[in-house]
Amino acid sequence: MASHFLHESLTRSLLREMASGVFRDGQRFYSLRKIGRQWRVSEPTVTGSLRWLVGRGLLRMSARRGCFLTTGFQQRAQLLLRKARAPELAAAVSLEQKAWLLQGERGGVVALLLESDANAVLTAEEAGSEGGGGGGRELPAGLSSTVSRCAGAFARECERGGFEVRYFLYDAEREDGGRRERIRAGLERGGFAGAVVFCRSSHRVIRPLLEPLTRGRLPVVILYDDCQGLPVHSISLNNTGMGYDAVRHFYRMGHRRITVLAPRSSEKHHRDRVRGCVLAASEGGCRGVILSVFKIGGRAGGVPVAVRRHFANRVTRPTAVFVTLSGLLRGAGPLWERLGLEVPGDLSVIVCSSKSRMPGLEGAGSVDTMHLDLGARVGRMAARQLQRLQAGEALEKSVLLDVVHKRRGSVAKLGRKSEGRKSKV
Repeated sequence: MASHFLHESLTRSLLREMASGVFRDGQRFYSLRKIGRQWRVSEPTVTGSLRWLVGRGLLRMSARRGCFLTTGFQQRAQLLLRKARAPELAAAVSLEQKAWLLQGERGGVVALLLESDANAVLTAEEAGSEGGGGGGRELPAGLSSTVSRCAGAFARECERGGFEVRYFLYDAEREDGGRRERIRAGLERGGFAGAVVFCRSSHRVIRPLLEPLTRGRLPVVILYDDCQGLPVHSISLNNTGMGYDAVRHFYRMGHRRITVLAPRSSEKHHRDRVRGCVLAASEGGCRGVILSVFKIGGRAGGVPVAVRRHFANRVTRPTAVFVTLSGLLRGAGPLWERLGLEVPGDLSVIVCSSKSRMPGLEGAGSVDTMHLDLGARVGRMAARQLQRLQAGEALEKSVLLDVVHKRRGSVAKLGRKSEGRKSKV
């Protein structure tokens, strides 16, 4: 069994705090004295951990003022957590957890907040006289299959633990006749034992809804990767890790000219995937990588002239491409075909998707993909995390979802054709 120094275990615990979403960019981090008291370690141990975090660019020291978090610290902390091998230190039970333990009650009613899909339909009870503020007892119809599996697994796990679930469906795009305010009022008067949120939108939307619960120091678990400043426990989607893993894999396969194709939209999960690529390319372990990032549309006409020239140049064109959205291949795939570029002979490709066959790459067969491990497993994780919070046992504030990399033969080692027959785009 490998041995670990105490400051390495403390460092991992501090990384967990940073990844949780409790802090914001530029905010002051825990003081040296508070860290020592919370994790029961000496001042030299705390100093060693803080210096390591400063050296990795997560903190900056300010004389007589303490440590402050740098821009992008949360994504870096998530990536470093995945590499950490030292066991975490057990922290003292927080005041919030003590307040919950003093209530002495187990089980109860928990709220499950779901962001509305375009086709989601409220149950008759939820759409009734309370206007959606009281919560429904049945899962809303018309949700995406992923959200339905996740919510269903959460409900089943809660039932085993003695909880009863109430469903709340909110619209992140529009106010919808004051519906959010009615949900907020329902959470405030509902006597809930805690809440879980499956969120795809900005934390600015969900923050007011959760305020009645966080004000009462009740446990809240949020499934999202942008919960900075929210006093909740998070299951982080870690889209940054997808881009990071893709570039690292290309590098191990000998590729140095790597291109990232991202949509023109400004949605955070796409920006995080690009950010992960940039972080990987800037690390010392990826020397010599030339990373190019382009934003394109999902149609043949949506490919900018600069992108066409980029792939047409025989000298500088990339040998590997990471696509953050599978729909972009409707534009990129036909372009590669016109240029006579073959996968994986000329281009190694990884796509963010859970499907093996892609639009625009029908002739290339199965393609390497990366996706987050969503679905029923996440629902069970959320329920167990909530139960541990209720029991005062959840000491980590952030749980990272695994990145699933399906290797299907569309990434070849540089300098040789892939084994077997070469597929033409």
